[in-house]
Amino acid sequence: MAAVAARAVIVNLRGCSGAGKSYPGFQFVEEFGPPVDVKQLGWFNRKNPKLIAQILPGGLCLAGRYVMGQSTRLEKGKKGYSGGVDGFYPMDELQRMIEYLSGYYPHMLVESLMISGTFQRWLDFSEAHGGPAGMTFATLDTPLELCLERIQQRNGGRPVKEDQIEKHRRQVLRCHDKFAAAGARAVLVDHSRSYEQVKEMFFGAGWNPYIQAP
Repeated sequence: MAAVAARAVIVNLRGCSGAGKSYPGFQFVEEFGPPVDVKQLGWFNRKNPKLIAQILPGGLCLAGRYVMGQSTRLEKGKKGYSGGVDGFYPMDELQRMIEYLSGYYPHMLVESLMISGTFQRWLDFSEAHGGPAGMTFATLDTPLELCLERIQQRNGGRPVKEDQIEKHRRQVLRCHDKFAAAGARAVLVDHSRSYEQVKEMFFGAGWNPYIQAP
């Protein structure tokens, strides 16, 4: 792969459990896939190559993986979705992976639960490695009731720790306010049209899915 001169945009999609963070990624794959898988030996102390990204035409990098797989949160034998970079840790290695990928692909979508409630680390990362456009911190406005309903659906109807989800949701929204106050690119995403809104961000930054990825 030949490194690009500068990336156009990194969209960090944020939200609590059940907010719908992975939905846009799967929609990108469905509309513009199949993607080209990027596997890298040695990341995250794995002996075998790990899928670290999926690349769509025009150089849109979906960090992590968007594949059908077994979900531990669903009833035995059921299939679930696994998306984004949840499960990629330690955080320092995840940052290094994102920086590595952003050197090759002009547009990137990054989302995970563990990133969503953190502020300073990613503000610093954006300022240090964000290029001309920096990171866009895009926070889903999904109502708590809908988040709880989705979580219960995917965990087989078991009770949901509502207080923990509500606490994390408040934390995510506070981070949005802090990014905005710090002068970072901070936008609220309408949960009812999240894919369309995220797609518009990449189109607005010059993404053209009708050309081959670099």
